[in-house]
Amino acid sequence: MPEELQQTAPDTELKRLNRQPRGNPSGAAFALLLGILVIVVGTAIVLMALDVIPTKPGSIRVPRPVFAALGAAFGGAGLLALIIGVRGVRQGIRSRRLIARYPAEPWRADFAWDPAGFTTRARSDVARRMGAELFIVVFLIPFYYWGFHSGVGPLVIGICAVFDLIGLCLVIHAMFLLLRWLKYGDSRLQFESFPFFLGDVLDAVLVTSKDIRGCRRARFTLRCIQERVEITGTGRGQHAIDVCYQTWASAYDVEQPGDIVAGSPVRVTFLLPEDLSLCTALSDRPPQYWEIEVTGVTPGIGYKAQFLVPIYIRPTGAPD
Repeated sequence: MPEELQQTAPDTELKRLNRQPRGNPSGAAFALLLGILVIVVGTAIVLMALDVIPTKPGSIRVPRPVFAALGAAFGGAGLLALIIGVRGVRQGIRSRRLIARYPAEPWRADFAWDPAGFTTRARSDVARRMGAELFIVVFLIPFYYWGFHSGVGPLVIGICAVFDLIGLCLVIHAMFLLLRWLKYGDSRLQFESFPFFLGDVLDAVLVTSKDIRGCRRARFTLRCIQERVEITGTGRGQHAIDVCYQTWASAYDVEQPGDIVAGSPVRVTFLLPEDLSLCTALSDRPPQYWEIEVTGVTPGIGYKAQFLVPIYIRPTGAPD
């Protein structure tokens, strides 16, 4: 590591992170079955709204177009779960085949790594968040109608308003991510070697697709993230949630880097810990993985990018 870049002492304190878990393919079968079930329910609702499936007179207490919108929302959510499930099942089959073929090289089966590097996909994140907001809007349409045309209107409308607030927060965050992507575009972290091994040095190169103007400070953080399944609630209200924890982290700052020109390489170097329990395991349930987060203090919306990095245990007999 260059002398001017002083990597901080490792932070090994367990810290909960406020972020969306990545998930993994081990729950793919459940997602597949859930997707099929929800698609069936959504299709049935649409068919009832179109009177293809006969219903008792007066049993549908909202306009049929509104009822059909509810079915379409269910169908869309089911289709998404089905796609996730199919991808997960395919990835699981691929992983088992590669594990059997390369037992000493777990990175081949663990994740669909690009040995040359990792590129951010900010547009996909924006699209997912906007899709979630669209689902909330469509899903709430029949409940709002029910609220305004029933005796329990204030209660129903109040509950819908809470979900609207959640949706508004999603929209605001999605717009922020969109503006940041428009300003900085996607970035790529190019790996100098593949994979990286615990106890060695991580060397990579950051390349941005757009200029980063007037950067007053850039921070490079390497962290190990472990997802855990936690039980919340009591009694019948108990449910499991996936949460993210930081188990190891180190960082360094670059003061007054000025303008970072698009396409110009910025070297990223870290000393990796020797703790073998920190090995990447993206296909495990729950997963463990490493990322490099790069932030830049700039006028207006600051720069931020996160990159998955392949850090594994060196196989016995592999060259240093």
